[in-house]
Amino acid sequence: MQSRATRDRPESDADRLINQVVTLQLQPGSMYSENELADSIGCNRTKIRKLLQDVAPYGLLNALPRRGILVAPIQPLDASLVYEARIAIETHTARLAALRATNRQLEDLAELLQSQPHEAGPLGIADFLPGDSLLHLQIAGAAQNPMLQNCLAQLLPASSRLWYWSYETLNVVDRETLSHEEVVDAIVKRKSKEAEQAMATHLKASWQLLQRVISARWQVSIA
Repeated sequence: MQSRATRDRPESDADRLINQVVTLQLQPGSMYSENELADSIGCNRTKIRKLLQDVAPYGLLNALPRRGILVAPIQPLDASLVYEARIAIETHTARLAALRATNRQLEDLAELLQSQPHEAGPLGIADFLPGDSLLHLQIAGAAQNPMLQNCLAQLLPASSRLWYWSYETLNVVDRETLSHEEVVDAIVKRKSKEAEQAMATHLKASWQLLQRVISARWQVSIA
């Protein structure tokens, strides 16, 4: 699981590089040189080459020989691809978490849920996204299957980037759309089927919201 110690670990160079992609500091569809990326995180070209290998599984950066590093563009079907994979993985991890989580893991989930914004009304992206990703990883960790957790960890940056990109249109997000209360409640009560269903409902609502924004922006861009 993602323990408190893991949540507080120092940010690595790979984390910083991925974070720049996720938060759109490195723009989708743009090309950068190794020197530009090295300068952006404060390392040298040799380290950048190693980092590009490390972050390759995320599918967000593509080194093109003699051309540079391409930041993956946002495509019309990206939300569908990401959320189809997330639903396949996370409905299963929610069910397993309800069956396998230790008492300490259940306490950590409840604590993390309480730390999230609970006021009614809209949220800024920085208000919800870091805690949202962490909670999903906590649930995957509680499933006691490192392979599922690793798969989710590789998916979440692409998912988070879509939220940042869509937020430029949304400006605010309704807290109710992103609530994890039913998911966590079912896991804590060890109701595996209900946890699976609640996770599916939660992810489908997020998918539908993102898809509406992405479709609208693409229609404008090609009009």
